[in-house]
Amino acid sequence: MAEILHRVPAAWKKMHVRSARALLRTEGHTLAAMRETLRTVVDRVVAHMSMGRTMERVQAMAAIQQASVMLAVGFEDDLRMGRERARREAIAQLLRELELVDRQLLRAGVPSNGLMRVEAIPPSEHPEDALRAHLAARSLGSAWAAAALAKTMQGTNSDTPEAVQQAADASDWRLKRTATTEIATAFSDEQDEGVGWVSEQRQAGPWVGALFRLWNGLLDRRICSTCLGHDGEIVVVGQSFDSDDKPGLVHPCCRCTPSLVFLPWRLTHTTPGHYTGLDEEDEAA
Repeated sequence: MAEILHRVPAAWKKMHVRSARALLRTEGHTLAAMRETLRTVVDRVVAHMSMGRTMERVQAMAAIQQASVMLAVGFEDDLRMGRERARREAIAQLLRELELVDRQLLRAGVPSNGLMRVEAIPPSEHPEDALRAHLAARSLGSAWAAAALAKTMQGTNSDTPEAVQQAADASDWRLKRTATTEIATAFSDEQDEGVGWVSEQRQAGPWVGALFRLWNGLLDRRICSTCLGHDGEIVVVGQSFDSDDKPGLVHPCCRCTPSLVFLPWRLTHTTPGHYTGLDEEDEAA
């Protein structure tokens, strides 16, 4: 593989950066929606508890349990919309990548005749999205309720509103983890399915030997050693990454994503002017 691949062209690197930004925007929108859901429900519960006389502890516990159901419903909607948006971003990214593949083929001297131009990738149903969103939302709602109930039992009746709010503040890290994991997973799943569909439709084309998948790790301070080791890993379409790991599924909060990339073969014998994928200085060497 090292003899075939030279380096990822600059155009692909720019596209991958664009993809990472789109993914982070989607994650941010989803997290913001979940935070708003939490704030709205908790504010309503606190306001109810603060009205009139001090609420009895049993009543407060019942209100918390009811609020957890409301939270689960709201979180489920937020996560489903976030996963749908991540899938749309993945398809849009794949279509841009295919268009770039077509241009690379022309540059390599291969008459593509629009081989990789795909107007649209047929939508597929994803029943697992609803299930994942439901389970994650239930977990978040239950975790908040458990924390709120624990704090309520530790204090007095008058401390209940503050305990409910403290439980909400402490839940923010769970929201971040869930938003990150669900969005990255949906993006990677859709990219995998889209690449599979395109490969089946274009398997007779001359590009197969030079079409690869690239592991993109978001290189910030949160990246783990495993994902850092995978970053930049390239495999032929249809093959698995090292250790059968999948971008976005290495661990909770994994922000890694796969990308399609077209890298021309490094040809030993070429005619003058034939594109080899090498820079001029490399060709001279």
